[in-house]
Amino acid sequence: MNYEEAQEQEKLYWKTAWSDPSQRSVAEAHWQPFVRLIDREYPYRREVIDIGCGVYGLGAFLKDRHVYAVDPLADWFVDNFDVNKNVKWVSGSGEKLPFADASIDLVICTTTLEHVLHPEMVLAEAYRVLRNRGILFWSENTSGLVGYYLKRLHHILGLNSPAELHVFNERAMIRMLDWFGFQVVEKRKCLVDIAVAADKTNKVSMMDGFLIKLRSIRQRDGIGEAAKYALAVWTGGRHYSGDALIIAEKAKGGEVCPRMSRDTLSILPSLSMS
Repeated sequence: MNYEEAQEQEKLYWKTAWSDPSQRSVAEAHWQPFVRLIDREYPYRREVIDIGCGVYGLGAFLKDRHVYAVDPLADWFVDNFDVNKNVKWVSGSGEKLPFADASIDLVICTTTLEHVLHPEMVLAEAYRVLRNRGILFWSENTSGLVGYYLKRLHHILGLNSPAELHVFNERAMIRMLDWFGFQVVEKRKCLVDIAVAADKTNKVSMMDGFLIKLRSIRQRDGIGEAAKYALAVWTGGRHYSGDALIIAEKAKGGEVCPRMSRDTLSILPSLSMS
């Protein structure tokens, strides 16, 4: 599937899975532990970018900050959903952020790089726009070693979501950050459920999340796609380790990544799956 088709799949996902305005409260409850963490540890990081924010991304629930929600579908989100009007919605891609060098305090990137064409360019751009000692707040769906290679197999067989263009593991994430000049400050495991990435405060179990998403896929794509999803979870879910949240700091200074200019494309197949 190419990038344009993946974007159409993203639209379909938001229209079917998040069409009810009441689901905003589900997203807000999920992000509250993250909001508290940012408010506690980084209270003075006022200029914030949320890359690939979706409709109800983390940045939408931060208060007393200048938040820019960057997404290729930003205009579509504004036209079709009750989005947070206190956030500046910017139509664009993480590979080419429309911001000046060293102008941002905090970059948020939650389960986004699996959907972009060039994850390495997103990290290079995040490095460029961050001020010295700026913070990158990055999470991805990850697995242990066995689960990682099962997901690679799922990707080849078409069992993953069509909008997922890459698969990561935590080790790869750390290697990429080091390669691009970031210093890891903290690592955490986010306990997420399969359907809505909800934390325990939502009182939604992993099985509840699985059944919710299974029903959604069946209604949207038919029983065949639902069966493929169930197979992927059954074979890989036992090795699922949740979201890996890595907080990293731009430690080396400079305007661009020390090993790569903003106009250079350098695919790193050993670090992620394309």
